[in-house]
Amino acid sequence: MTATLGHVRLAKDGGWEGEIRSLLMNLKVRFAPNDDRTGPNAPAFHVMTGAVRLGEAWEARWRAQRDRTFYRVSLDDPFLPGPLSAALFPREDGEAAQLVWTRPNPERRDSAEPVENSDVVS
Repeated sequence: MTATLGHVRLAKDGGWEGEIRSLLMNLKVRFAPNDDRTGPNAPAFHVMTGAVRLGEAWEARWRAQRDRTFYRVSLDDPFLPGPLSAALFPREDGEAAQLVWTRPNPERRDSAEPVENSDVVS
């Protein structure tokens, strides 16, 4: 099952702004650029609601289209049983993006690693 969790638009001062909506969340969020990227595995964005950090987003590329970027997103909340893995897919024009979530396969639920589509590579 795949669900759209949110829609964001480019923010005037960098990053993305929009909303995440689900049964448990109805939040205004900001994907704030990580200005302190000290290593190659550092996230590209911090996912924020107000002053609270909900998660992180890492840049990734489509395997078939190496020039097409998307973001692997990890969101966490004390009310969730564990971190939620999602993906942020910018539109081709780069002005907006869609946050989607796919329910992991039952045999992979115990894994802490984000579920990745076979068509993508980090």
